[in-house]
Amino acid sequence: MAQRKPVLIVTLAVVALAVAIFGNGLLIMAYRGSDVFYRKVLLSDGGSQINTFEITYPKSQKAVFDPVAARMAKYLSAGTGVSDKDVRPPVVEPPPEDDLDKPPPDDEVAAPPSDEEVSVEPEPQPPEIAQDAWRAPLEEMLFDGTPTPLFLPHQAHGGVFDTSARYEDGELVVDVPANSGWGKVGLLSNDPLVWMDDFHDDAETRVTFALDPQRTTGFGLALAQPGWGGVGGNDPGYPDVRFYWIRNPDGKDARVEMHVDPHGTDDFWKGTAGATAPKSVTFILRPDAVSVVLDGKTVAERPWPALRSGIGFRVYAFSHPADVNLPAMLGLKSIKVAGIYATASEATEPAPGVEPGAVLQRSDNPEEYMVLLPPDGTSARIEAGGKTIQAGSDSLTIVPPGQSRITATSKGIIASIFSKASQDIMALASNAAAYADGAPELAPPDLWPEPYDGYKLRHYPLGQYAKPDGDRIQPRVFRSTNMLVNIFVHYKTRRDTAALSPHWHDDFEQASLTLNGTWIHHLRYNWGSDLKAWWPDEHGEMQTPSVIIIPARAIHTSRDVGQDGPESSLYDVFCPPRIDFAAKKGFVINEDECPLPEAAGEREVKTGGTLLNWQKPG
Repeated sequence: MAQRKPVLIVTLAVVALAVAIFGNGLLIMAYRGSDVFYRKVLLSDGGSQINTFEITYPKSQKAVFDPVAARMAKYLSAGTGVSDKDVRPPVVEPPPEDDLDKPPPDDEVAAPPSDEEVSVEPEPQPPEIAQDAWRAPLEEMLFDGTPTPLFLPHQAHGGVFDTSARYEDGELVVDVPANSGWGKVGLLSNDPLVWMDDFHDDAETRVTFALDPQRTTGFGLALAQPGWGGVGGNDPGYPDVRFYWIRNPDGKDARVEMHVDPHGTDDFWKGTAGATAPKSVTFILRPDAVSVVLDGKTVAERPWPALRSGIGFRVYAFSHPADVNLPAMLGLKSIKVAGIYATASEATEPAPGVEPGAVLQRSDNPEEYMVLLPPDGTSARIEAGGKTIQAGSDSLTIVPPGQSRITATSKGIIASIFSKASQDIMALASNAAAYADGAPELAPPDLWPEPYDGYKLRHYPLGQYAKPDGDRIQPRVFRSTNMLVNIFVHYKTRRDTAALSPHWHDDFEQASLTLNGTWIHHLRYNWGSDLKAWWPDEHGEMQTPSVIIIPARAIHTSRDVGQDGPESSLYDVFCPPRIDFAAKKGFVINEDECPLPEAAGEREVKTGGTLLNWQKPG
C-alpha cells in the first residue's frame, strides 16, 4: 500500500498573552483589541529609576513588526542612572535683608512688550526618521580580521581555540595540529547578525567570507537560525545552510559540499574543486532559495523554505580537516553582509477570523459536528435541535445532526470540525484529491451508537478541566458518535526536546490543529523494499493557525518552538473515535453520555512507538 503524504493547511490566527520577569525588569506581550501590545521595563540605580520601551501595532502587521519589536527591545539597556539624591539643588543667595521691601529701580522694571515686539520661538522638531530606518544596513562589515564582541571563539570536536587560533596580519589564523579529532576552530556569533528584513519578492542578501588561500586547507561556513537548541558539540543548529571546502589528503583537489538542514528533497549538493582554497565564499539568500558562490562563480543553488521576512541567522566559520586527526588550517580575513531590499511593498492580509454577526449555517447536516472556540475572546450563539446556547471563549460544543446555526457575537476564530459524511464540505477541502481513492489503508469511519439521552446540543466550557498547577501536557478528551478530540491545555513553556514521543498509528490518521505559537511536526516514514519509494524525514516549521493531516503509519511527534511565555495550542482530531482512548475508563471527559460500540474491548489497537503514560492503553 502506498504511503499517503501529510497535508498541511494554513487557516487562521489568534490571541497570545505573556509576561516574563527577569533579573532587573519585565517583558509584556499581549493583544489589546485589534493591536499587538509589547512593553519592556528595566530598572536602574538600584531600582529607583524606570526605563520603558513600548510599541503597539496592528495584528494584521504582526509578521512584519514582531521581529522589529524584538530587536528594538533586545538593544534597550538601562544605564547606571543618576538619582535625585546625587544631584545638588542650585544655591540661591537671598538678597540682603534691608533690600526686601524696596521697589526695584526703574531700569529693572520690564514694560509689557508691544504687539510688534512679541515673537514666539518655534518649538524644536524631532529629527525625521525614515520609514525603513528599522531595517538592517545595506552593507555592513561583521568581522575585519580583528577581535570583535560580535563573535565568540568557536571550538568543537577536539579543537581548542586558545592553542590553535591567533589574530595576525589582519586576519584570524587557525592552525589545528594533528591528533585533534575533527579539530573545528573558528568563530561563531553569539546572536543573529544577518537579518532578513523586508525580505520578499526580489530581495537579496549576500554574506561574503574573505579567506587567505595560503593559510587554508579546509573549512566550514554556516548560517543558522537560533531557536532549536540542544545542539551538541557547538555545531550549527537547525534550520541552517552549511558549506564545506576541504582539501583531500593527497593535495590534488578538494571536496565541496552544501547542506540545507533539516534535510528534505534536493537540498544536498556535493562536488570537487581545485586544490587551492577560494579567496571568497558568498551565500546568496533569496526568498525560498540559497546559492553558494566561489570566487565569483555560482557552484550550487538549493531551495530553502526557512528563508522568510523577519528571521535572523547566526554566523559560523571554522576549520575542518580532511579526516579525523589530520591537521587543518584556516585564514579568515573578513565577513561582510550586503542586502538589496524588495522594490515593492510586501502584501499583507487582514487579521483572520469572523466578524460579529457572521452566520455559519447547516440546513441538514447528516452527522454530529464539533465547534471549538479558542480562549481569545471569541463568542457565538449556537442553535440546533430547538435549543440555543451562548458559547463563550475557550469552549467546545457538540452539535446534533440536522439543522443548525452559529452566529458570531464577537470577532475571532470559530473552528468547526466535520466528518466525511458532510459531502458538500468535503468537496471544498483543498486536499480532496488526496482521498479520491477512498483511503483504503484506513479503518472505515463507522458511526458509533447514539448518545444515551439522544442527539442534542452539548456544551463544555474547557477552563474547568484545566489544572493550573498540573503537568505541562494535560489532555482533555471528548467524543461524539463520529469523532474524538484531544484539546490540550495551552502551553506557556516550550516542549523539552529530550522528552518527545515519536509514535505511529497503523490504520487511522490524525489531524493536528494549531491556533497559537510556532510548531514543528517531525515525521518519519516506514521503509519498504523499494529504495526509490523511500521518503526523507520531515521537520516542517508551521506558523499558526494551521492544521496538518498525519498519515497512518507515519512516525510523528510535535513540539512548539520559540521563547517561553507566549501561549501555544494543539488540538488532535480522530475520526472515527479512537477505540483505545474511548475504552480507557475515566479518560474521556464525556464518556457517561456516549455508549461504546459492541465488542469494543475485543478490537485491536494498532499503535506503537514512544508513548506517554496517558497515551498507553488503560
